[in-house]
Amino acid sequence: ALLKRLAWAALLVEPLPDIFQRLQKTYDGYPLVKLANVAVTREDQACEMLRVPPELLDDADVPDWAVGIASFFSDRTAVGGVGTDPNDYQTFADKVIKQKVTCVTMEKLLEENAVPRIDYLQIDAEGYDAFLLAQLDLRHWHPRAVGLETINLKAEELLEVYRTLLSNGFHVQSDGRDLFAWRVTVPAAAAS
Repeated sequence: ALLKRLAWAALLVEPLPDIFQRLQKTYDGYPLVKLANVAVTREDQACEMLRVPPELLDDADVPDWAVGIASFFSDRTAVGGVGTDPNDYQTFADKVIKQKVTCVTMEKLLEENAVPRIDYLQIDAEGYDAFLLAQLDLRHWHPRAVGLETINLKAEELLEVYRTLLSNGFHVQSDGRDLFAWRVTVPAAAAS
């Protein structure tokens, strides 16, 4: 993994218990990598996510990309069949389950994990991405770069993501599925 090779500090967030266990195995013995078995939402609470059941993933008919696919939304993500091949979707459509997960706010997540700064923020939250970016005070945290999945966002959410990033001094590039934003200069408070 890149984090291991570069010896970067990181906080990785994964709400699904079985996928979280895989992360634990992958990063075992790497003290610079912290893991949080939560979903980041607007409130600290228990939540339910829609997902493909883990036991179904051994089924040869279910596509590999379905491993770990989960979302709070069924109306705009692959877990609800959006943007997928109809034949692939039919292999798990009637088997999607609700998975209980622990949910925390971005503020609580960063505080509980004693995150001192954010250099790079990567968000891939299956339609919840804009909500997560909105929770982060970019003027306080000063990330140097942001990666964000956009394929599952509504048009008004995508527009707000662009407004937020551009108004905070980021340059933005997108391929229609994801965007990458970076700052040419980082505010002095963040450079230390």
